[in-house]
Amino acid sequence: MDILPFGAIAIGMCAGTLSTFGYVKITPWLNKTVHDTCGVHNLHGMPGLMGGVVSVFAVLAGTAKHNHEGVSEGEQAGKQVFGLLVSLGFAIVGGALTGALCKVVVPPLKDCFEDSEFWEVNEGGLKPSSEADIYNAPKQAYKEDEQEVPKQEVPKQEVPKQEAPADPAPLPAPTVPPAQETTN
Repeated sequence: MDILPFGAIAIGMCAGTLSTFGYVKITPWLNKTVHDTCGVHNLHGMPGLMGGVVSVFAVLAGTAKHNHEGVSEGEQAGKQVFGLLVSLGFAIVGGALTGALCKVVVPPLKDCFEDSEFWEVNEGGLKPSSEADIYNAPKQAYKEDEQEVPKQEVPKQEVPKQEAPADPAPLPAPTVPPAQETTN
């Protein structure tokens, strides 16, 4: 079955709704066990899974005129399901391996999205930590730098007023060369 523009728009709207639902309802539950920094599960996983399932039903509902010769609708739907399962397997295994690697290489953070474990927060901004081993340095070591800094008011400076420049001289009118006759 060909999915016409209206069908593609409807599927896209459903995928967007599913992604938003996942962000609002599933992310809080998911963050209890898994740290999904960029919302990959909601933004790519759930709509991608939905798209794979829709592709199976699109093949089963249509004429399957784009199949190879001798491939029935049922066989093509089976191939779609197989492709969906392979993609899902790669995502799960690849994510698990990446997560395991990150647990070994990257030290655990006490508070996700908090850069103060790796940066010294001083008056007026951030600067990279000068500690040689920032991963093992306790966060309390920087408490002495976190004193209240009084705000300084910056005096306003007056900008001298400038007069607008005079109008430039008008440009000359463009000249058009005379048309040349062509012979065929």
